[in-house]
Amino acid sequence: MIESVEELPITDRDPAEMSNEELTAEWADVADATTRESLVGDEVHNTAHGRRKEIWDEMVSRVDAEPPECPRCRAQAWTQTPGEPKECTECWLTLGFEHEDLIEAIDEYWTTVQTLGGDLDLGGDQA
Repeated sequence: MIESVEELPITDRDPAEMSNEELTAEWADVADATTRESLVGDEVHNTAHGRRKEIWDEMVSRVDAEPPECPRCRAQAWTQTPGEPKECTECWLTLGFEHEDLIEAIDEYWTTVQTLGGDLDLGGDQA
């Protein structure tokens, strides 16, 4: 349980100035905290998720890859709560077994970003 911002596994460094290794290490820590820990209070939740987005956006900027399009609305924005199906964040299409190729393409994109185009090994679970 994380009850204060000071307990979060994040730095205040500018992601654009971080090395690939520093960036992916902090990504792994903050992704773990936001998916596996109980974040207590709005400030802790908002700070953790805000930092996660900052880190993700910088990782996306360092790879030459595009997320796949939603077949319903053509958006390229996907989300997934652990243990739940992937969803489009624009039209909220929930992907099922009939979207197996799309699910695989999203996973490949996420892995590409998390490994900065394959330059780094995930070394375990994807976040």
